[in-house]
Amino acid sequence: MRQPTRLTLPLQVSMAGYVIAFVLVGWILLIHPITASAGGGDPFRAWVLVSSWSIWTGLAGVLALGSIRKWRWAFWAYLIFLAFSVIASIRGPNATTVALVSDLISGVLGAVLLGVAVVGLVRFGPWAMTREVPIH
Repeated sequence: MRQPTRLTLPLQVSMAGYVIAFVLVGWILLIHPITASAGGGDPFRAWVLVSSWSIWTGLAGVLALGSIRKWRWAFWAYLIFLAFSVIASIRGPNATTVALVSDLISGVLGAVLLGVAVVGLVRFGPWAMTREVPIH
């Protein structure tokens, strides 16, 4: 049986909060392209944007649930997501200032969370939980 450490709860809350914030900011940033596509005579593009981001929203919800329940696979999925998030934030010049600031904040927060998660993994284990040593 694994026992939580002082790092477990902050790690769970911050990782779930990061992914939920990522999805919410994505919806906010997609409002303009969706309305422009729907109003500009390209409803298929608007449908694709809404559908694809809805899938991301569902995945974020499953990851948040996995964080609350301390599922091991969710921890590994978070590590992969954070690594890709950090890599994506360094992709190069952005078209707008909003995208640049969004990438900067997302990249810095993702790098910090990734670092803390890796330290917790190396020091304790997934979700920074230690193994209880059975007493014989």
